[in-house]
Amino acid sequence: MQNFTISIGTSQDALDLADGLPLFPKVGTARAGISNTAQSSPLVDGSVTVLFLRTTISAYYEFLMGVIGPAVSFKFPGNEVALNNPPGGGGEVTVALGSDQKMIAGMAIGFVVGAGLTVSQEIYLPSSWYAPWKFAWRTVFELSLHIEIDFIKLLLELIQYLLGESGKDGYLTKDTSGKLTKYLGFGSEDETAESFKFYAESDGSLGPDRTISATPKYAIPIDLMNSIPVAKNFMKLLATIVGEVQFGPCLEIHMPVTLGLTGFTVTGGQGAGAPPATYSPITYNGSTATAHGASFSSPATRFTTDVAYTTGFTVAVSYFFQISVMKVFNVQVNTGSLDLLNLLNLQVPPYEVPGSVSTEIATGCILTPQMSIAFSAGANASVPPNTVIAGSQFSCEVFLNEPWAGDDTHITLSIYPEVAEFPMSVPIRHGNASAIFKHTIPNQLVIAGDPSDSTAKVPPSSTAPYQSYLVTATLPPNDLQPCFDWEVTAPLKLLNRVLSVKFYSGTSGEGPVWNPQAGAVLNADPNYPPQGVFNGAAAFYSFPSVPGQTSTEAPITISLYNDERKLHPRSDVWIIFSNGKTAKLAPSATLTLPIPANTAATHFAVEWRSMGEPVNYSSRFYLVFDGGEAYGQTEFWLTVWNWS
Repeated sequence: MQNFTISIGTSQDALDLADGLPLFPKVGTARAGISNTAQSSPLVDGSVTVLFLRTTISAYYEFLMGVIGPAVSFKFPGNEVALNNPPGGGGEVTVALGSDQKMIAGMAIGFVVGAGLTVSQEIYLPSSWYAPWKFAWRTVFELSLHIEIDFIKLLLELIQYLLGESGKDGYLTKDTSGKLTKYLGFGSEDETAESFKFYAESDGSLGPDRTISATPKYAIPIDLMNSIPVAKNFMKLLATIVGEVQFGPCLEIHMPVTLGLTGFTVTGGQGAGAPPATYSPITYNGSTATAHGASFSSPATRFTTDVAYTTGFTVAVSYFFQISVMKVFNVQVNTGSLDLLNLLNLQVPPYEVPGSVSTEIATGCILTPQMSIAFSAGANASVPPNTVIAGSQFSCEVFLNEPWAGDDTHITLSIYPEVAEFPMSVPIRHGNASAIFKHTIPNQLVIAGDPSDSTAKVPPSSTAPYQSYLVTATLPPNDLQPCFDWEVTAPLKLLNRVLSVKFYSGTSGEGPVWNPQAGAVLNADPNYPPQGVFNGAAAFYSFPSVPGQTSTEAPITISLYNDERKLHPRSDVWIIFSNGKTAKLAPSATLTLPIPANTAATHFAVEWRSMGEPVNYSSRFYLVFDGGEAYGQTEFWLTVWNWS
């Protein structure tokens, strides 16, 4: 149906860690980018005067730091993509991956520390010979010192000295790209600290392998030869014939990174206005990746590759030995590494992160994200990132990589599935790097998960309180920067508030695992065992409150289900609420009940009035409270003896 050849990756041109996917992402970030910081503070600034002498001392310190990453960057050029609707139904994406696959992982860093000291000595003397009665302070001595140290360069030189060789791939090496130059200027205008990178390249390829890996390493060798008296004399003798021996342990820091494809997302393939369609999981046949999903009805405009990458961390120790004589004979041996964290049972579990990269099909541009979105439920909300609470105001902030250079405009917003009154835009002004708005989403129905009806929805419940959305923010594209992506889509998870029921008095019983206190034991005929258990129990319900909530009343349906979770109409079961509302559950009853403005509880009692012949076992029943979309659904378990 549609065939095209594109590049897949994080960078349009050469691999660039600044455009890479962050190994340890913050909420809302799409790419690793460059971060920098600088600080200068006084240590001493004052003067002391003794008679006609004044001494002034001023001292300060400063530091400048720039970091790229840590990130993983990859590029797979020349991928042949086919979008088809196979005879069996649905849509199929096949990608014949190119052979020139490259990936790097790691970081670049520059760090400068400095200090300054100024000391001056002044004497109070007559200002001139012709006016000896006028005095003024005259400087007779001044000393100014300024020291700045390129800390990373110094550290690298120390490591290279210990290694006896220049840095190499997989270790800390000089960053010739100079991307951090503008963040590391110090001293004179022409003086800039050098930056260095800690990275590694992969040597594998995807297809049929499902992942590719790279392991940045940082090694600190410790030469013991100069620490052993006998060996030190041997080293002096060896130096006379231009030779040297190095031997000792080597401390290594490893950060292995593994990346694989998880699926494809196609935009525009289901018609204008339709949300992007996802195709997964991926299967491989040689170097060809295939995934299935919704059928195609129109040409696609954007092709997104979904990835997952895992970052690990470990500290290891190995031993090295090197001997050289007159640059003719040179032998170097390194032993295998011993994982110290594993040995000490301090393993750091792998950190898996999902990510994605997009390509514009018409232009072939690998799109570099310029925007990101973060949602915040507030400082007092204990919810996961990008999760908000229904009925409570949250903030949404759209970030730009750089301050907006265009005229004042609006960022277009959309949400899927649709939510009533969700903002359609938010203003962004010239020079601003972000735009923020606040909104409140009330309780929403959640997807039922019915295989026969994918659109069916049900009230939220204690076991299924979440509803997921996709929020998209868009800015007008810039023709001068065709490979900049001025659109971002981020997931938003809504935590619905639901009723909660708990045991109060009587005989407590087993409750559901998510609410163990929601259970009671009843004995319809207390004349028979179990002794001391009566035909009634008391409980209470509550509803989580949010700021600004007011007291109200709402219709709540209470239903009785048997152990097969079918409605049970045959027994004489009553429910009595503290506000005087009473109903027989045959098997359901709908009552208008109070919903307090706070988390105050409303009490009720349940009574099983129909008695049966005594048996030596109990039966399980479920009391279900259904407040609909606004208040959700929960249940209370009843373990009943001697009932009918």
